[in-house]
Amino acid sequence: MSKKTGLNFLKTTVWLGVLLLGLFPAGVRAQEECTVGVAVARATEDGRPLLWKNRDTSHSRNAVYLFRSGRFPFLGILNAGDTTQVWMGVNMAGFAIMNAEAKDVEGTCFDAEGFLMKRALSQCATVADFESLLVQTNASGRAVTSNFGVIDAKGHGAFFETGNHSFTRFGATDPALAPEGFLVRANFAFTGTKHGYGFQRYGRAFRLFARAVRERQLNAAYVSQIVSRDIFPEGQTWREASSFSVASQKIDTRRTINRYRTASAGIFQGVRKKENPCLTTFWVNLGEPVCGISVPLWVASGSVPAALRGPGQPEINRLTRLLWRRIHPDTTKPFLLDVSTLQNAQATGILQETLPVEREIDARTQKALARWRKIGATPEEMTQLQNWAAQRAVRALRRILSK
Repeated sequence: MSKKTGLNFLKTTVWLGVLLLGLFPAGVRAQEECTVGVAVARATEDGRPLLWKNRDTSHSRNAVYLFRSGRFPFLGILNAGDTTQVWMGVNMAGFAIMNAEAKDVEGTCFDAEGFLMKRALSQCATVADFESLLVQTNASGRAVTSNFGVIDAKGHGAFFETGNHSFTRFGATDPALAPEGFLVRANFAFTGTKHGYGFQRYGRAFRLFARAVRERQLNAAYVSQIVSRDIFPEGQTWREASSFSVASQKIDTRRTINRYRTASAGIFQGVRKKENPCLTTFWVNLGEPVCGISVPLWVASGSVPAALRGPGQPEINRLTRLLWRRIHPDTTKPFLLDVSTLQNAQATGILQETLPVEREIDARTQKALARWRKIGATPEEMTQLQNWAAQRAVRALRRILSK
């Protein structure tokens, strides 16, 4: 496929997908739905790549685990109690990976995506390494039908639309396929031959990324605070939303980016070329994003804070699940979100409490990263910062629940 043909194909497929959306009622979807994105240096505010995933799943108990076997140690988000699969992660080489289900690609076997991502994290250092892994497994076959997003410490970022015996690479550095330096995906493939879904989430995420690129605001904080928490079909974001105008709304979150089934969110803040890959930062929010607080982690710390650590259900995930019940009070329609629990005129909403804490954590983290890029960092320094951030988040979540 030529670059020009590829770009036209992308545009045509998106519009067809939007038209097809009306043929399927909300809620008639597969069990795993995710919204994901990748951005390379020319798209981001600081020239460092980003990788993002909102993980939508029936497995609501999520945890972080540090794996030490294989070629590289790596951090991964997993279903609490199950270390056999990883649903997004980053390794010591600065290689990060995540996925979004796409059953419209080639093949009928699926659900082994978590095994493949765990394998990739243990042995791949670059995007090229992951492509080689896919080439190697084409003949034998893979039980996967998925969009895999990856970044590495060399500045590369890409999506691989992957089926049982074939794949197609879409590079975010390719100006024909990613004019603004970013790509997003939901639960359909641009090379798909069957019906996909998630077109509305795709469109909203694309517009939010494009807006941030135009305004030179695309960074990890923007993705965490604006994109991953988004519940608005059009127009405003949390930065513009008036607490008074949205306070009485009940929003259907079956088609929004932040969904009632979003169990965790992860953002990987990469490094510039020639920077230490160990400074790749994994921002983890263990719960529906509007309920939680993102905490930074580093593989090089050699540890995971107890409040996030698996394999069992960690404290932060337990607390965010309790808040989930608050924002979705209708047990007969759990997809309805009561916006007044997030933002209201009394300034008692969950987001009004959590976002200042997350901004505090981000400010301290960016300050530390700026210093570490100049003089280096020790595992002890990384551990101290991520432990402080996790405890700061725990205290804030407990305070909100006590009210």
